[in-house]
Formats: sequence, structure tokens, C-alpha cells
Amino acid sequence: MSLKLCKECKKEVSSKAKTCPSCGAPVKTGGTATSIARIILMVLAILLLLPALFIGGPFGLLVPAILFIMALCLK
Repeated sequence: MSLKLCKECKKEVSSKAKTCPSCGAPVKTGGTATSIARIILMVLAILLLLPALFIGGPFGLLVPAILFIMALCLK
């Protein structure tokens, strides 16, 4: 957990807080990197899923399934 400055009142706010405890302003979380990682994992899962459907076999869907689950686990 780190502290950052509130954009409204300039007081320190926890990086896990959703709003500033002093002024109540919403605190923007650093979720863009997580969103980008989630999108990349989803695209990889889809790209690997298409050939796996044609190749078949029980392990053909294993890698796309793992990537999909990893993308869902990201917060």
C-alpha cells in the first residue's frame, strides 16, 4: 500500500482508497495496466482457441482455458 496526493485537497490518500477521507473526492486507481493485461490475455486466448478447435484433442483447449482464467483473476 502506498500513499498518493488527492487531486482536490492535496492531502495524502491510500492507494487502495476509493475516495479521499478528507474531502470525499474520488481517487483514481491504477487499473489501466490491469485492464491492458486482461485484454492481451483475452486476445491470446481467443487466438489460441481457434486453431485448438480444429486440431482437437483434450489438450487443444488447455492453453486458451488457462489464459482465460488468468485474465479473469486479474483485479
